[in-house]
Amino acid sequence: MSETLVTQSEKYLKKIQSKPILAESIEDFESFIEIFIYLKKNLEHLQNLRNKMEIRGFTSPYSALKRFGKGGGSNTTEVIPDDVHDQSRHAQYFRIKASNKKNILDQVKSAIASHKIAIGHLEEYATITCKKCSQNYKKNNI
Repeated sequence: MSETLVTQSEKYLKKIQSKPILAESIEDFESFIEIFIYLKKNLEHLQNLRNKMEIRGFTSPYSALKRFGKGGGSNTTEVIPDDVHDQSRHAQYFRIKASNKKNILDQVKSAIASHKIAIGHLEEYATITCKKCSQNYKKNNI
């Protein structure tokens, strides 16, 4: 189940990356609102992904590796080389999966921060000009 969440997150991040936003593309009120809504929707979706990941333990994925310890609780002191090799391969597989989970969570958190910064810039520096009276309005004046 968590693999699908990782795949879902990667696809969504690639989708966001494929549509860059340039400040020069904001020419009028409609384009401003379009970009603002686009960023807000992305932010909401990214926050939902982050919440799902945190619920599924992506914040500390390495804790599952502790359960996969050496020996497995057996009382035998005999060590079979093939078993040791298999255990190390399995442990490596789980470490790779855990690092993938941690990396994608970090990428989603970074995207959330970037979207919040972009929205903050739009809110802070946007000036809307009324077409009828030609008066300028900022966020604080509206």
